[in-house]
Amino acid sequence: MPITNAYTQFYQCAQNIPLGCQKPKETIENVPGARFCLECGFPTPLPEKVELRGTLGTYRISELLGKQGVGRLYKGIGIGNGQPVVVKEYLLPHHCFNTIEAHQRRTALLQVTQGSLNDKKAWEFRAISPSEVIADPASDHIYLIFPGQIAAEPTLKQVVKEKGAFSATQVRVILNQVLQTLHFLHSQPLRTAHGNLRLESLLMSHHHYVYACDFASWEHPFIPTPIKMPLPEQDLIDLGWVAFFLWTGQAIASDSDTMLSPREAQHWPQEDPPLKEFLYRLLGLDTPFESAAEARQILLDLPEPQNFTGFQIDRSSEPETKPKSWKLWLLSLLALPLLGGLLWLLLPRSMSNSYAETAKFKHLLPSFTDVNGIQPGKYPYTGERLGTWSTVLDKKPVSDRKVRALLTQPKTDVAATFDYRGYRPLRSPLDEVLKANWKANFAIASLSAKLPEGLMQETVAYDGLLVYVPAYKSQNLPSALQGKISLAQLKQIFTGQIVNWKNLGPDFPDLPIKPYRPMEPEALRFV
Repeated sequence: MPITNAYTQFYQCAQNIPLGCQKPKETIENVPGARFCLECGFPTPLPEKVELRGTLGTYRISELLGKQGVGRLYKGIGIGNGQPVVVKEYLLPHHCFNTIEAHQRRTALLQVTQGSLNDKKAWEFRAISPSEVIADPASDHIYLIFPGQIAAEPTLKQVVKEKGAFSATQVRVILNQVLQTLHFLHSQPLRTAHGNLRLESLLMSHHHYVYACDFASWEHPFIPTPIKMPLPEQDLIDLGWVAFFLWTGQAIASDSDTMLSPREAQHWPQEDPPLKEFLYRLLGLDTPFESAAEARQILLDLPEPQNFTGFQIDRSSEPETKPKSWKLWLLSLLALPLLGGLLWLLLPRSMSNSYAETAKFKHLLPSFTDVNGIQPGKYPYTGERLGTWSTVLDKKPVSDRKVRALLTQPKTDVAATFDYRGYRPLRSPLDEVLKANWKANFAIASLSAKLPEGLMQETVAYDGLLVYVPAYKSQNLPSALQGKISLAQLKQIFTGQIVNWKNLGPDFPDLPIKPYRPMEPEALRFV
């Protein structure tokens, strides 16, 4: 449930928003060292160059960014390493909390921020989490330290005010990302809810990635009036409101009496009826979704919008790249129908810049269990030793079951089993099919230039090398790379011709390169 101004009833602020009022800032400018606003007594913001000492480092404040949620946001820098940070300041004013209440709230915040969200995986799912919490028992201020500058990116409210209403396709992209984040949160052991989803608690980077911040578990302790614990189901409803506001261009507070209503047909854009029906369900105006995972899958399965107007990314300066250079092949004599859905399972189903590019995937069967025509029997098969397929077999794409288990007996009502078998190191997987007394009915392997006589081939998936940098490192080397690296540079790195980042240009640091490359034979041949 969105949170409104928390301290208004306790302070006689002229603007009725103590956290966002300029008077406290003017107070410290006119009276250096002042701790409280001269007009209403609200705590003043931190002055520039003040230092905060934590367990992991010391941080210097460089700029007040303003109000965010029920706290203040600052830019800063780590004194020890010179890296940028963002500081979120929470307040426990004596006007609002007594000593016991303040202690309880410090403890609650420390427990939350040291929990399941305080890891790198949360950043991978665009859930912003602090690297450190500074909570001095003798102070009525608490500080969350966020690495990099992502936590200072503009909110969706700021974006929609500047750019106007989002197109239907852009709304779909936002929904896809946030539903993925919610799926991660709701899948935690305690079913963590965001609890505070709104335009102001979702940030958009200049690469159009959307990050969730200001979780209710952080914000609620600093609300003087008790608020009910949020539920994951409410997150879906709140996200529905966010999408409705983006689509209609309505960047106003959700508690306003003048906002548009999704219950009124005339308030909806008409460009994407399937999206409208989807949002009806997300808002709870029609049959609600059971989970964020279900909602995201339904979103990805929606019919394509007629007019695509997605986010535009400047690619004019990107280095020329080669097309996908090698493939994963199925060399089969039997049981080809079973693997018809393999491409759907293995390739990521994220929303691309063009829905037309993904149209073919929607005609594939969603899972192995949907393939008909499988005859009972045992079908041993093989693949390249330590190759891509041996890695794929141990992945869990859609459940707690590995691909190996999903494929062993894909249809419980048909006595057909597919048993993956290794092969001797000196043999190729094709030898297992042709020369080893038919120990394998088919093989899964990379592209073979010369296919032995007696085998036929069928492409089931494309593979390639991916240069991957976690989102939480986006302010370091990726900034110098400007999001781009050429295949020629990659080959020089992986073959040892370039061993230091400074060799790539004058803007790079003097740091040795430690490449980590896959060991699959296909990948080694590629590099």
